[in-house]
Amino acid sequence: MIAVLRFGTHRSFAGGRSLRVPEFVPTSTLPVSAACLVANGVRETLSRSLAAEIDVELIEPAVPGAAERRILFDGATIVRVRGRRADAFVIVRRTDARRLVALAFGEHEPPDGAALSAIERATLERIAAGIVPLCVALCGTLGPAVRETTERAASDVATYFEVRTTGAIGVAIGFGLTHDPPQDVTDTIALEDLAAVELEGRVGRRRCARRARVLAHRTGRDDSVRNVPRGTGHVALRRRRVRARRLRSCKRPQRRDGRSDGSGRVSADETNLDMLMNVSLAVTAELGRCTMRVSDVLKIGRGTIVELDRLAGAPIDVLVNARLVARGEVVAVDDRFGVRVTEVVSRRAGR
Repeated sequence: MIAVLRFGTHRSFAGGRSLRVPEFVPTSTLPVSAACLVANGVRETLSRSLAAEIDVELIEPAVPGAAERRILFDGATIVRVRGRRADAFVIVRRTDARRLVALAFGEHEPPDGAALSAIERATLERIAAGIVPLCVALCGTLGPAVRETTERAASDVATYFEVRTTGAIGVAIGFGLTHDPPQDVTDTIALEDLAAVELEGRVGRRRCARRARVLAHRTGRDDSVRNVPRGTGHVALRRRRVRARRLRSCKRPQRRDGRSDGSGRVSADETNLDMLMNVSLAVTAELGRCTMRVSDVLKIGRGTIVELDRLAGAPIDVLVNARLVARGEVVAVDDRFGVRVTEVVSRRAGR
């Protein structure tokens, strides 16, 4: 479960200013695109089952609380279907069930408070059976579908959304999931986005340490050999910073048959970046900045509010080695802060 940082209502503050206290609100990570696929399927299924043109609207995925789940599921007809990624629920509340059956029989006004007859219940189950296969967009390959109790559904549902008809008789069909499916990550950070990031490392040459010391002594350049441990074959020459864009010039030695042989021959069409994949980079999430005079800094104490240059609700910056590469929103994953990336910044936009 992910909680997103949100700001509450305005509260009066000294000096005629207002203060909005931030709080973390549980948020569903179910892609709206998947819910839209289900909504379109509901529209087509109901139009076919009811022999009428049906328009629908989507109530976006949310994370209902325990009390809300009890209200939503009280007396509802609930079908549970096992899925590869999660279990899905199709929920038709009591009032919506009567309206749906009334539409199926061509009635404009459903009877208030009347219990469903055996024929009406069979009609409702037939319509629900046609809606259950739509859950494949939410949880993958589906297993058997069974009736579920209100109590069990209220305790297992983690994410909920609704599809509502927009006709004279509005009908809402709810969908629930035991947990959100894994998100499909697209538009990931590429090597070109790290072109301005500086890497610090040692530039060295593989050679026998003993021979390197003798060579350095003979040439009088002992200062070029530093802290070479005995028994090692690596001599550190110097430290320097290298921008990531220059890493593309690092080539892999190739044999004529195309495989690496360490002979020093270089293939012009293949770069050797595998050795850099384990390099650690400092990733920083920056909420905002400000400039203060020394006199103002000395006044900071418990209860002091420091104003930053970022508007409330604006995305925060994600920096890699002090270079801007992405923006996102603050979230809480279990007991830790996190950032959900919403935008990958082009290398030309880096600062």
